[in-house]
Amino acid sequence: MRCSRTSCTSPGRSRTRGPCCRRSSAGPCTTACSPTTWSAFTRTGGAGTSSRAPQTCSAPAATTVTSRPISVDPGEFDTLASSGEVIEAEERIGGTRRERLVLRVDRTDPSKNIVRGFTAFGLLLDRHPEWRGRVSMLALLDPSRQDVPEYEAYRRAIEREAAAVNARHAAAGYEPIDLRIVDDFPLSVAGYKQYDVLLVNAVFDGLNLVAKEGPLVNDRGGVLVLSENVGAHEELGEWAVTVNPFDVHGQAEALHEALEMDASERERRADALAAQVRANDIGRWIDALLGDLARVSA
Repeated sequence: MRCSRTSCTSPGRSRTRGPCCRRSSAGPCTTACSPTTWSAFTRTGGAGTSSRAPQTCSAPAATTVTSRPISVDPGEFDTLASSGEVIEAEERIGGTRRERLVLRVDRTDPSKNIVRGFTAFGLLLDRHPEWRGRVSMLALLDPSRQDVPEYEAYRRAIEREAAAVNARHAAAGYEPIDLRIVDDFPLSVAGYKQYDVLLVNAVFDGLNLVAKEGPLVNDRGGVLVLSENVGAHEELGEWAVTVNPFDVHGQAEALHEALEMDASERERRADALAAQVRANDIGRWIDALLGDLARVSA
């Protein structure tokens, strides 16, 4: 495409193609043009001609870029946590849980890194046999994009790895990984209340709201094990146990560190996480966005 001060046209075409193009063989455009307004179209002797309305071009406007991590509504989660559905689900979890509970709440999405998380949990039990029979993992996974072959294959990989860990470490009445692939949000909130360790080990994630939701309602001084590659780490990393999502051995040791952490340190971190999320809730996020808009509009 070639660039002009009033239009962009493709070689061999007479019709203008919208706003001024961004670059040409001679380099970038320096003007921004409004879309062409077409008026009459006539035919004379079989040849078509067209005319354009006048256009106005101006220099590019300045763009302001801000970063405002979205958050959650603490009031909504407080209400959910005390609802009958959640309390009933919590009782079911409490009736089967071991001394310690590791929780993960995710979609069956490859970016969530579930297979490596299961591998790391198996390595924890391999390396620290004192935890066998004392800790279990509850994995609450929402099925995602099962019409996409790669996602369906990843779900099968999740199931295989959970089965492998259970085959290696299961004992009478003890199943290390309790895998539930189901869309059940009250059950997820019940898990949030009950975890001792919340594992969020995503390969990459723009934010990850699970890392914010769990600490809001947790009742047990739960420890957050958090991938360094999720956006929430920028806000919450100070009070989390940080992991490299590709390092399963490091994740296994991070789980051990979280499980071994003394009660006072657990409580300190859990209180700080909840306070951070409550202070930076969805209302504050909206106010910040509106403030940004007001500043650039002034």
